[in-house]
Amino acid sequence: HTYDCGHKSGFEYYFDSESKNIPLKPSPGICHLFRQQSETCTNEFVKNISIRKLAKYTTKNNIFNFDGNSVLTEMIQKASLIDPAIKVNDPYRECTLTPFNYDVYPYLISLPEKIGKKDILIFRDNINFGGADVVLSQVYSVLKSKFPKKSIKIIVTGECDCEVLDSLHINQDDVFAIKNIFPNLPSSALNNIIYDILMGCGAKVIYNLNSGVLWEVIVDYGKIITSFSKLKAFMFCDDRDGFSNIDGYPAKYFLSTIQYLEDVYFDSEYLLKTIGKRTVASSMLDKIKVLPTPIDEKNIELYDAYATLSKRKTIKRIAWAGRFDEQKRPDILKKIALACPDIEFLVWGKAVLSQKDYGLQDVENITLMGIYSNSTELIDAGCSLFLYTSEWDGVPTMLLRMLELGCPVIASNVGGVSEVIPDVSLVSDIENIADYVEKISLFSENYEDMLNLYRKHREELSRTRSEDNFINILLGEDK
Repeated sequence: HTYDCGHKSGFEYYFDSESKNIPLKPSPGICHLFRQQSETCTNEFVKNISIRKLAKYTTKNNIFNFDGNSVLTEMIQKASLIDPAIKVNDPYRECTLTPFNYDVYPYLISLPEKIGKKDILIFRDNINFGGADVVLSQVYSVLKSKFPKKSIKIIVTGECDCEVLDSLHINQDDVFAIKNIFPNLPSSALNNIIYDILMGCGAKVIYNLNSGVLWEVIVDYGKIITSFSKLKAFMFCDDRDGFSNIDGYPAKYFLSTIQYLEDVYFDSEYLLKTIGKRTVASSMLDKIKVLPTPIDEKNIELYDAYATLSKRKTIKRIAWAGRFDEQKRPDILKKIALACPDIEFLVWGKAVLSQKDYGLQDVENITLMGIYSNSTELIDAGCSLFLYTSEWDGVPTMLLRMLELGCPVIASNVGGVSEVIPDVSLVSDIENIADYVEKISLFSENYEDMLNLYRKHREELSRTRSEDNFINILLGEDK
C-alpha cells in the first residue's frame, strides 16, 4: 500500500526512457523482471514474450531483488493475503504466480497439461461416504447425458475414495484429485491452485458442490471469475462448531458470495426459510432454487423390498448407517441399543471427520457391518426398520433410499427430514431416548400398517421428487 505503481508494466517501464521522468514505479506483481542485454528489444516483443521464454535471457542484475529471502518478496506475499487485487489476470502468463513463489510455482505450471481445457467444472471437498456424494453422482449423470459433447472435470480438493467413485458410477478419468496427484502440495497453496485451474480451464460453467477452498476463492476473486464463467453452488444445511454454534458453508459464505453466483441450489425448504431470516434482500433470495433430491424410480422397480418386509410381523433387527462423526450422533444410537436389549442393531459406516471412539463395538446387541455398497444390503441382512439419529442435516439421501425400498424409518426431526418422512416417524427431542424406544415399540406392534403407510407416502412424494423435476430445475428449464 506504500508502493506507488504506475500504469505501465515493469518491462514497458524499463524500456521506455520517458518513464524515468515519471515519479512512479512499475508494479512488481506484473512479472519477474529481467534486464535484457539486447538494446534492440522492442516494447511489442516484451509484451508478447512468455515467462518460460524469459529463462533463456540472463537473470543477472534484476531491477528488483526477487530472490526468496528478499524484503520485496516478503512484502508481496504478505500483501497478497490481505489484498486479493494483487493477483494479476495477465493473458501472456501461463499461471498467476511468478517463479519466485518457488514452493507453489512447479505445481501451477503443470496444471495445463494435467487438466487441459474443460467446458464444465464441478468442485467437491472430499469424496468418501456422504450424502453430498450422491448428489454429485446425480448432477454428474445429468450433465453427462444432457451435454455429451461437453468436457467435464470433477476437482476434488481433499480426500478421494476411488471405491466410492466406482459405486457412484463416476468415470475416474473425469476426476482430478489434487491431493492424490500432488501429495506434497502445501495446504497454503490450495487457493492458488484452484484459482489457476479456474483461469486456465476456460470452463463456462462452474459448480461448487461443497468445496470450502472454492468458497474462499469466490470470496476473494468472484468478480474476476464471473467475468468469464457462470458460478453455481449447492448448499445443504447449517453445520455446528465445537461449541454447538451455527457454522458451515451457508452461514459463512452465502451472504459474502451471493453477488457472484448465478444460481444457488438448496435441497430443502427448511434451508430456504433459514437463509431468508438472515437477509432482507429479495434479489439474493431470487437466485435460490430448491432442488429436491429425486427418488429413483429405477431403484423402486429393481429393489423394492416391500414384499420381503411384508412377511415380517415384527421388528427383530434395526439398521443404522452413516458416518461415525459428531453430526450423526452415534452416542444416541448406543443409548437406544442399550435400552432395547432384545433387538439387534446392525450398523454400517465409518469415521470420516473424527476419530472419536464411541464404543459401539462394546455393546452386545450392536454388530458393526463396515461400508455398504448398496442400501438393499440393509434389508437383505434382515433389518425391518431404519434408525436415524443426526443432530443436524438437510434432506438425508439415506432416508430417500429407505423410502425407495419401502422401509419404515424412525428419525430425529432436524433440518429437512420432516419434508420426506411421515410425522409418525419423527422424534422432536433428539436426546429423548425414551421417545425413540416408544416409537420402536409402536412400529413393531403395528408393522403391517406402517409398511402400508410408507408405501402410500412414497407414492405421494415421488410426484415432487422426480428425476425430470430435478433435471428441469438444475438446467434452468423450469423458467
